[in-house]
Amino acid sequence: RDDTVLIANPRKPHLHPPFPPCQALTQRPVMSSYRPSRDPRFRRRLLAPAFAITLAGFALAALSASSSASPAISASVQRSGVASHPCRTVTGGCRARSPRISGVDRQGRGGCLRAQSSTNPVGYVSGSSESEMGKALSAPKKAIDYVEDEEGVYTYTIAGDIGGTNSRMALYKTNLDSDDLGEVLYSFKYKNAPFDSFTSVVKRFIDDATKNTGISTEDINSAAFAIAGPVFANTVKFTNLEWPIVDGEEMSETLGINIEIINDFVGLSQGLVTLERDDVLVINKGVPVENGVKCCVGAGTGLGEAFLTYNRDLKQYEAWPSEGGHSDFVPRTQEQLEMAHWIRSRIYDKEVCQNLGARISVERICSGGGLMNTYEFLRQRYPEKVDPYYDAKYEEADAKTKPAVITDGAFADMDNSLMGRTVKIFLSTLGSEVANAGLKFLPLGGVYIAGGIVPKLIERFLAPPESCDIFNPESCKGALMGGFEIYKTLKRDARDKGRMGELLDRIPVYIVTGEKVDTIAISGAQLFAKRLAQRKIHASN
Repeated sequence: RDDTVLIANPRKPHLHPPFPPCQALTQRPVMSSYRPSRDPRFRRRLLAPAFAITLAGFALAALSASSSASPAISASVQRSGVASHPCRTVTGGCRARSPRISGVDRQGRGGCLRAQSSTNPVGYVSGSSESEMGKALSAPKKAIDYVEDEEGVYTYTIAGDIGGTNSRMALYKTNLDSDDLGEVLYSFKYKNAPFDSFTSVVKRFIDDATKNTGISTEDINSAAFAIAGPVFANTVKFTNLEWPIVDGEEMSETLGINIEIINDFVGLSQGLVTLERDDVLVINKGVPVENGVKCCVGAGTGLGEAFLTYNRDLKQYEAWPSEGGHSDFVPRTQEQLEMAHWIRSRIYDKEVCQNLGARISVERICSGGGLMNTYEFLRQRYPEKVDPYYDAKYEEADAKTKPAVITDGAFADMDNSLMGRTVKIFLSTLGSEVANAGLKFLPLGGVYIAGGIVPKLIERFLAPPESCDIFNPESCKGALMGGFEIYKTLKRDARDKGRMGELLDRIPVYIVTGEKVDTIAISGAQLFAKRLAQRKIHASN
């Protein structure tokens, strides 16, 4: 009666808690010390319901067999290389069963793969709840378009690196059977200011790309965009733009392309796997561990951190987000303590600043805005050391170009100028944060320093200046010593963790240099777009 297990003791009318229907067929009645075999009334009460339940079980089996013969829905899911079987839907708390499919990543597991039908082209049903991962792997919004020849399976994908000022996008011809990124067919960098939404930028790029390549919109399979801001359930709110919230699912419906939204630093970190030996400068050789954890720390407009782990089943690295750049800044000298209090006084009102709970993040020091904070503190503390020429240029510049003026002043005099002192404090704090990341993630696969500041500082200080005369080494000394100072400061502070210093010595530390500095994030986004296309094509076959 109503899925309730039959009571074993008819003299005690209490009820055992009900079980789901699928368990009720096999659940044995809970027996008390009372022996029902001696009571004929129990036998009559037991046999009739048990017989009814048995008939109901045969009826359900017959109904299931008849539905499997329906022409609209096949009885099983056919997948390449995997034995198929009927899929059981989730009812009454029973656990759904699904075949394990090789090549589908962790986000595709744990669900029930229903049979395909015209209304359910992929047949994916999420697990016990409608999770964010289930949403990200919902049915494709368009037919899967690809070309197969003797060299492999090809499709077209879009990758984008979206910042506060510019949006960089590229159209790739992607070989889904190879490990490379693919061939860039068209790329362009757009200024964000003329556009009122991110969707309008993407539409403009698709129009431009199709006109310049002759590829139709229907040929484009998937896209991934690395955007600055926290990403939840394929949506993101821009940190430095007044654009509406970006929803990847809505964009997929609008544009007819499978779209995945990722955090900008997740894209940058994923791009680390595309680096070659010549793309990095070694700060600490360490003892690299094959397939070990990797992490990335990068200072630019803000301070980003992310890490990668190796998926042994899929044999590939996967990037994970972090907001480590917003952890607390911990002063280590009296000067830094005064600077922290001065920065707090600019951010908070006086009453809040006097509260011991007021804090600042390490991003307030290690970023473009951090360079400005540090220099403005130093010039009010040491007014006699201000360089009139570079200070006037600093005042004339806008907020976006002020950090470049500071690095210009540091390049002119690294040892004695306030701007040189500013860069040293920046590097020291960044080196300490690199060590913190080493302790948090234990990245024995390496720590990579990226972003828009340190790589360009390194390139500038290590490159011979125009005034450098190879026959007059003294003319080159300032620039070369400046580059050595950067190297020395980062190496020193990246291992200055007391008892953990020996552990940090084992962690390799690299600086990303060269052309990859500007393209690594879009390369990471392309890897996401390629994997999205592989999942969708695999699910539709």
